[in-house]
Amino acid sequence: MASHDHFARTLALLCTLALVIAGFASPPDPFSLLRYAAPLLVAAVVLSVALTYGGVLESIRNET
Repeated sequence: MASHDHFARTLALLCTLALVIAGFASPPDPFSLLRYAAPLLVAAVVLSVALTYGGVLESIRNET
C-alpha cells in the first residue's frame, strides 16, 4: 500500500523536474515560464497519482 509520504516525495520530484524542463524550454520571461510550467505541473500531479496509487511502481518492482 502506498503512503502519503511516498506520494509527496514523488510529486516533489516530478514538480521539480517539470520546472527545470520549463526553465530550459521557455524564453527568459517569467510569464512564458508559467505558460510552459502550468501544463507540466498538472501532468506531474496526474503522473504522481498514477505512479503512487495506480500500482505502476509495484508491477515494475515485481518484474525485476
